[in-house]
Parts: sequence; C-alpha cells; structure tokens
Amino acid sequence: MRITCFFVGKPSKSYLKEAINDYASKIRHFAEVTLIYLKDSGMNKEAKEYFTKKIKYSSFFHVVLTPEGEKLNSEELSELIRQHPDTTWFIGGPYGMLTTVKKDADFLLSFGRMTFSHGLAQVMLLEQIFRALSFIKGFPYHK
Repeated sequence: MRITCFFVGKPSKSYLKEAINDYASKIRHFAEVTLIYLKDSGMNKEAKEYFTKKIKYSSFFHVVLTPEGEKLNSEELSELIRQHPDTTWFIGGPYGMLTTVKKDADFLLSFGRMTFSHGLAQVMLLEQIFRALSFIKGFPYHK
C-alpha cells in the first residue's frame, strides 16, 4: 500500500507542520507514505510539476480534493483506499486546483462547501487517511 500526497505550498504555522508530520508518521505504520510539496508560484509552474510527477505515479489511483467533489464519510473513504491501495492525493494552493488536474483525476473528493486553508486541509486529509487505514487494519481509532 502506497500513499503519495502532492501539496501546493507548505504550511507556515508550526502547529500545522507538527500535525502533518505526526499523521504521516502514524500512516507509516500501515503504508508507505510520501509527501511532495509543489511550489506555490503560479498555476503554470504547478501544472508543469504535476505532469512531471504524475508520470512517475501513473499506475496510482489519483484523488483530487476540490469543493465540487464527492462527499464521503470515513467508512466510505476507507473503502475507496481498500479498493485502490496505491493512491495519489492532490491538494491545491490558495487559488485552487487546475481544471486540467481535476479532469485527469480518477476521483474528486470534497471536505464540504466550506473553505479551509490548504495547510489545514493537508492535516485533515492525512488524519482521514490514517483513520481509514486504522479501520482497514482493524484498529479502534476510527470510532
């Protein structure tokens, strides 16, 4: 099982960095996890880096977080991960995600209609991945 996350921009707040590192460490008990930060320097650069990186992970199931995506509960997310054990997750920066990236995704996921900072969204995603993996492996964290 391999989890790769592409995040546009690194969070500036230390508590977000700590939470990201904490959840990534917890996920490593269940799966290989890689966090890749793309520079938040404009959509053209993001697109170029995305497509360059995507070649390496082309066999992965691609999930893009976007407000227009599907809303899943934690059990449904764990089933998605169970069905697609090698997943790539994408969270855009303050300007959202490129339409071309969304079109190329295998699945669009939403945390709801509210807007979150991309740093907080990164923490929320990693927490939900950890929760899903705990559920899959039979650990009690998911409750």
